Amino acid sequence: GQLIEKADSTIDAVAGPSIGADPLVAGVIMGPFGPSRGFLVRAAAKDHGTCRRVEGGDPTGLKVAVVEDVTTTGSSLIDAVRAVEGAGGTVVLTATILDRLQGAGDALANLPRPDGGVGYPFVSLITTEDLGL
Repeated sequence: GQLIEKADSTIDAVAGPSIGADPLVAGVIMGPFGPSRGFLVRAAAKDHGTCRRVEGGDPTGLKVAVVEDVTTTGSSLIDAVRAVEGAGGTVVLTATILDRLQGAGDALANLPRPDGGVGYPFVSLITTEDLGL
């Protein structure tokens, strides 16, 4: 939560790819820092129930931080970013607890945005380098 708050205090909601980010999203929205709204991003929409990929409400018009626990190439974050934006949210930050330094930062920095721009801010709490790995 503090990582998100420090990076951008105007964020309205947090989202993350299910199942790995479920505890992170819950912790942020229940904690004293960061936004109190959260969404979980399914790998695929179910063919019953709400039939949506983004669960937990409607992100339309909200500034969203997309988070996950461990990031390698960034593909899970990118997929979640696309899902949140497809549901009407605006992703303004991506974050992870552990960045394995295997391309996620570059992939997100070069990812085209729906507004015609390029790149998403990416922050991590720690990296494999910090751990001496």
